Amino acid sequence: MLEVPLFTINTFSKLFRESFKYIALGVFHNLIHILMNLSWLIVTQYATWCYIIFH
Repeated sequence: MLEVPLFTINTFSKLFRESFKYIALGVFHNLIHILMNLSWLIVTQYATWCYIIFH
């Protein structure tokens, strides 16, 4: 009788770890995308201002 709850707990913890890993990867991926977009915006703004000032 004790083996069944233990098995389900192990299965759920394994599933939780897997899903957590995928969620963390997704969040990390989105953060990288957001940072890339922000840096691209900053670079384009900077280039535009330099163009305006020096021309």
